Order: sequence, then structure tokens, then C-alpha cells
Amino acid sequence: MSFDGKAFGEEVVAAVRALVDRDLGQILDRLQRVEGRLDRIDQRIDAVALRGVPAVDESAIVARVIDAVRPYVDVRVQEAFAEIPMLSAEAVRPLVEQEVCEAVERLKREKTANRLVASMVINRSGMLIAQTDDGEYRNLGAVAEPQSEAHWFDEAITLGVKALPAPAMRGGSDAASRPSHA
Repeated sequence: MSFDGKAFGEEVVAAVRALVDRDLGQILDRLQRVEGRLDRIDQRIDAVALRGVPAVDESAIVARVIDAVRPYVDVRVQEAFAEIPMLSAEAVRPLVEQEVCEAVERLKREKTANRLVASMVINRSGMLIAQTDDGEYRNLGAVAEPQSEAHWFDEAITLGVKALPAPAMRGGSDAASRPSHA
């Protein structure tokens, strides 16, 4: 005779289930009876009006609490405002001076940029767009239309390039070393 594990497992499960049902079944029945009694008691309490006891008005309680704490809150707010130091012009002067100095430095950097043309592109709408070496894009205007003639196209590019600011020569600082666009 061989051992049948499946049959053995089924017998064990059936025996455990019968034991649990027998023991827990009594507890579950008792629990249902207790819950039924509690439900009936709750229904009776809800149905019976308490005589001589006024109903509780929660909004009135909240209003009274707010009225009671309002003076305390007002005092605390006034104390908190009194603790904030008053600022004078002298107190903020260093901050203002620092911001102004930083803004002036940014302006100086922008004015001293080389602004050499790094690339030029004609976009789909026929506008000549130039990008300078400092990353700025400039729209130099319309240079091409679908029906334009070739000589007008060349002239428009020349005018667009002339519209760019004259770049400073690298290494030279005098005005004579700058090319003219005349």
C-alpha cells in the first residue's frame, strides 16, 4: 500500500475545518446574539427622548468657544507684531546697494560683449535671424519672399548685416582698427 499525500491532505483539512467550525461556531453564534441585543438597546435609546435635557447645539458651543478665545488671540497677534523689528532706510541700504551694483555689473558685461555674428539663418517666413557669440538672437528683417528677385535678396542680406552693431576687434581697442560698414 502506498502513501497518498493528496488524500491525506484532504482528510487533514476536513478534520481541521470540522474542529474550527465546532469551536468557532459556538463563539460566532454567541457574538451574533450579543450584537442583536446591542442593536435593540441602541434602537430603544434612540427612540426614547430624554426629558428635561435640552438638545445640544454644537454651533452655539463653537461660537462661545470662539468668543472666549478671541481676546487671547488678539493679544498674541499684537505681541507677535510688536516683536517684528522696524526697518529703516539705513537698515536696508546695504541690500539696495548690493542689488544696484550687481545690476550695473550685468549692464557692463552686456555692453562689453564681443557680439560677433556666430551664425545667420533665414527662417521659413523669410526673416534673416542672426545669432551673436553671446547667444543673443536678432531678427534683421525680411530678406526673401517667394516671388523675390535674386538681386533684391542679396541687397537685403547686405542691409541686414549692416544693421548689426560693429564688433570690437579681438586684441585691438582703438576705433581705427574697427571695420566700417559704409
